[in-house]
Amino acid sequence: MKKALLIIALAGILFSCVSTEDTILSTTGVSLQQSSENWNDLKKIKGNSYNYDTATTSWTGTNSVTQIIVVNDKVTARNYETFTMNSQNIKIITNSYFEDKNNLGSNIEGTKPVTIEEVYSDCSQNYLSAKTKDNMVIFKTDSNGIINTCGYTIKNCQDDCFVGIKITSILWNN
Repeated sequence: MKKALLIIALAGILFSCVSTEDTILSTTGVSLQQSSENWNDLKKIKGNSYNYDTATTSWTGTNSVTQIIVVNDKVTARNYETFTMNSQNIKIITNSYFEDKNNLGSNIEGTKPVTIEEVYSDCSQNYLSAKTKDNMVIFKTDSNGIINTCGYTIKNCQDDCFVGIKITSILWNN
């Protein structure tokens, strides 16, 4: 009898657990699930074609920007550039490329060529699931509740520690 009660209690605990992405709220108080729903609602209004930009910044002064171009829910192109700023605040491009559907994903540098829906999936599976004992998990949304930062940094890491994605803009192509 005691074993049966223990099994029932453990099952209750197991099934009452809430998934990680539902327990982590963005700085605007939005869960990953709600943010994904916001994105789908916005797409119903704006359509399935958009560009989004991501950015990285290093403590060394190196920056990168990747633009992903999505047409009818398919990634069709990717632009990438790495740059630094000189002492006169002039951008010095150190590397760049453009990929179209024929060579999409052929370069290692830059954000993966994925749709925003795939960004949400990556966020849930790869970033919000990071162990909080060792990492600081980060999830942010814009004022419309749309994802703009998802990732983690290793605790006590000093330089270039962020693992994830930072979306700096989304533009709709009508």
